[in-house]
Amino acid sequence: MQMPWQGQFWGHFGASIGAGEIGLDAPPGVNRDRRDTVWRVYGGGRFNNAIGGEIGWVDLGTYNYTAPGTPGADVSAEGLDLALIAGVPFANNWNIFGKFGAAYLRSAVGTGIAGLDAGSHRRWGMRYGAGVQMGLAQNWAVRLDLDRYRVRFPGERDNIDTVMLGVQYNFR
Repeated sequence: MQMPWQGQFWGHFGASIGAGEIGLDAPPGVNRDRRDTVWRVYGGGRFNNAIGGEIGWVDLGTYNYTAPGTPGADVSAEGLDLALIAGVPFANNWNIFGKFGAAYLRSAVGTGIAGLDAGSHRRWGMRYGAGVQMGLAQNWAVRLDLDRYRVRFPGERDNIDTVMLGVQYNFR
């Protein structure tokens, strides 16, 4: 039986931080913070130069919705992140790649704003993205990721888009 990898499984781990933007609309008369800091830690590997996978933990930020005379409500999401990766290597430890997978996210909407359903959900949602890995040395790389997470909030489903920059260590 032919296996899909070439000789050995190449592993990696990394951490990224960046900005997220929520698409969840605010009810009339409610202001919202559309952007917040997001972060992700991950590990994974490649079966060959083009195909691999990752598992990680992602915090998609906390976004505040406020209305005059109310304490406001925080909207947040975090959870397990799984992705298949397909890429094109073009130099020593450089790669352009696409990602597709799923995330098991816990989303929460606080009380205090009329028009937003309060509560929390734990659900699987789609995630996809693209990125570039820029090699600094044989084992170290800087990585830029652009991702979209489809999140189920109480009463609604919407996107959180992220842009993250991080560092990655490759076991070779």
